[in-house]
Amino acid sequence: MKTFSFTAYVALAVASLAAAHMEMKSPPPLRSKFNKFTKNQDYDMTSPLSPSGSNFPCRGHLTALGTPEGQPVADWVAGQPQSMTITGGAFHGGGSCQASLSYDNGKTWKVIHSWIGSCPANNGPSSFEFTLPADAAAGEAVFAWTWFNKVGNREMYMNCAVVNIKASGNKKKRGVSEPVEDRPEMFVANVGNGCKTSEGTDVMFPDPGPDVDTNDSKAAAPVGNCPVDAPAGGKPSTATKPSAGSTKPSASPDKGTKKPGSKFPGEQNKPSLPSSGNKTNKPSSDEDEPTTIPTQGPNKPSSSGTKPKPSASPDKGTKKPGSKFPGEQNKPSLPSSGNSTNEPSPDEDEPTTIPTQGSNKPSPSGTKPVPAPAPTQIDESPSDNGVCTPGVFDCTPDTKAWRICSVTQVWVRAGECPEGFACQVNAANKTPYCTAQ
Repeated sequence: MKTFSFTAYVALAVASLAAAHMEMKSPPPLRSKFNKFTKNQDYDMTSPLSPSGSNFPCRGHLTALGTPEGQPVADWVAGQPQSMTITGGAFHGGGSCQASLSYDNGKTWKVIHSWIGSCPANNGPSSFEFTLPADAAAGEAVFAWTWFNKVGNREMYMNCAVVNIKASGNKKKRGVSEPVEDRPEMFVANVGNGCKTSEGTDVMFPDPGPDVDTNDSKAAAPVGNCPVDAPAGGKPSTATKPSAGSTKPSASPDKGTKKPGSKFPGEQNKPSLPSSGNKTNKPSSDEDEPTTIPTQGPNKPSSSGTKPKPSASPDKGTKKPGSKFPGEQNKPSLPSSGNSTNEPSPDEDEPTTIPTQGSNKPSPSGTKPVPAPAPTQIDESPSDNGVCTPGVFDCTPDTKAWRICSVTQVWVRAGECPEGFACQVNAANKTPYCTAQ
């Protein structure tokens, strides 16, 4: 009888441990009991990643890729709705989750959907729906579910499954889908990388991406040295979130700048804010004929037949571009938000045209103005009370794009509506979408 009681106690203890946390059931992960290809089962699938990050990503199970155990477990079609199922015995008050894709065997990850709060929603199975990006490349990819629990130890959970993605047969796209390459990197914390989530609150991802379900308006930003992706198209550089009291970062790259991929535990870039100082652009006082001062692009001859002078190097009062980041070229600085002074030289015989941004009026001498610089992706329009709530989406005032409030409480342009479409915000889930005008 004693032997039976002890055996029963051990069995109950093991069963309790097995249901201690949560795991992904569908699509069935690598080395999971739910995966029909599993031969070397991981009996600890519900446990979090190591606090040191030693088994990031995917609990170290990507070694199964390219083997019979690493075969695709689901066929997904780009642009179509999909779902994942999370199950287990301790949902730790919920938390925040992300669904991500990797096409390079787990070296880099792109977020395709974020859930802030109520993920998982309860003990037992919970299903979460999302839409696979329309431009998701055809072929095998690794799908990852990551979870940051609300209550309990500061942990990160991660299960990964191999899926086969098929190209969409429908060439007519519905609505707008952010390109996969422009989406943010997966958020990583609590694994020895200097970034942590706060206990008792749902984490607000620094950049949740364009597809997000927000179920907790009181979600808190992570703490520590946390990577921050640039919400404007998800184009990162190599800066990290500054600690309190630090200076503001330099300008982020413009829309045409290609972003580099980042590898754990590397850092991602955060969006930077424009400078607020005044700049003065004064033409030379020794010129006898009008000249056009170029700011971008090749020099253009003036109408008087004289050759324009090449743009000079920045003078002492001009702010230089941001410093060079690893693997990247110097990034152009954003235009000043202060007042610019355009004063013609008193010694010039004819006026010189120095157009300001948004102005393309010809000068009296007929010279062509310099085109205005391309707009940046930072929307400086404040909300009604001067600041915005991080993670909140909204349409831009001209309804041609949508924006997201960053962790620094600044509106950042997140995506553009195509021509003939206008941005609207879904009243039910507070997410933006584009509709035909």
